[in-house]
Amino acid sequence: MEPKRFEIVQETRFSRFDFEDRRNSWAWLPPLIHVLTGDAGANGNRLGREMASIRKIFTSRLCVEHSEVRPDELTRLISNHSAPIVHFAFHSVPGAVVLADGGRFIPTDHRTFADALRDAQGPRLLVLNGCHGETLEELLSGWAAAIIYWPEITDDESTLTYAESLYRKLHEGENLGQAHRAARAQISTCPEGQLPILRGADDWYLS
Repeated sequence: MEPKRFEIVQETRFSRFDFEDRRNSWAWLPPLIHVLTGDAGANGNRLGREMASIRKIFTSRLCVEHSEVRPDELTRLISNHSAPIVHFAFHSVPGAVVLADGGRFIPTDHRTFADALRDAQGPRLLVLNGCHGETLEELLSGWAAAIIYWPEITDDESTLTYAESLYRKLHEGENLGQAHRAARAQISTCPEGQLPILRGADDWYLS
């Protein structure tokens, strides 16, 4: 029996500083998406699933998350991160967005909500992933380069499916208009008048 042959492979050596430089460069990568949610108990919603699915697509290094935000912290949170995409998952009551404060249900009227966002720099894309977003879109028109909103009532499964498809298509290299149309096709069982609407620039790419 022939003796086994062993190939000598030259070992690549890294110094401690190489690893620190890499770690620091990862730490300083700017986020691509900032996900915020309203009250996590309103209407038995499952906003945590939505946040987790977005995190899986973008990875935790490129996704900033804030759940159950208060009205008085919206401006600060968005200003601190300046992500090109701001995704807000929420439920609504007539004329208001449902936010939270330590588990306390806080209906926040559309004007107050919009003014808090306008006090921060606008993103390239704002996704209002909740019911009855048309008034918010009108109040925030021009703040973001593009806004996606649901004009009527919707449900958690539809908003989750749409968001997953939208961001996956953007991540795969399609532009916003293409990704939006593909995501709408995934929820084709929704009546036409209840499908999400895209306003603004739709020809930009995530990369």
